Parts: sequence; C-alpha cells; structure tokens
Amino acid sequence: LLVLDDVWNEDPEKWDRYRCALLSGGKGSRIIITTRNKNVGILMGGMTPYHLKQLSNDDCWQLFKKHAFVDGDSSSHPELEIIGKDIVKKLKGLPLAL
Repeated sequence: LLVLDDVWNEDPEKWDRYRCALLSGGKGSRIIITTRNKNVGILMGGMTPYHLKQLSNDDCWQLFKKHAFVDGDSSSHPELEIIGKDIVKKLKGLPLAL
C-alpha cells in the first residue's frame, strides 16, 4: 500500500514516469492518492474518486476533543474548551484541516 497525500502535480510526463516505476508492485498492491485538485485525480486514472464532504460543527468538535483532551473530556478545562471550539469554527468542517 502506497499513500500519496495532498498531490498537486498536473504534469502528465512526470506522472507517466512515476507510474511506470510503480507498475512492478506485487499482486494486490494499491496506491491511494489524496488531492484537492480534480485534474490530478483525472490524470491518475483508476477508480472513481471519493469526495470528502464537510463535517458538521458538532462532528468536528467531537473529533477535535477526542484527540485534544484526555479521554475526550474537556469538562475539566473550560477555558481550553472555549479555545478548542473557536478553533473548530475556523476549520469550517474541512476534514483535512481538522
């Protein structure tokens, strides 16, 4: 499994050379590419892309506090909870930013 994250290169010649180097992968090998650029996805070919949607403010907050606070419990740090919620608002539901 090879993950190429946040790819922006749209040069077909570079992709062709890179792809040729990867064709020798073993049976069952997979490449996952993440990008915010539709042209990159089209250029790479393969499967139909999966488009991430924005998360709700509540879903963002739940995920944020799960990683920011011990056991996901922000109640013992109300001042940090306020700051965390302000951060989540600024992320506007974008999974990549979160």
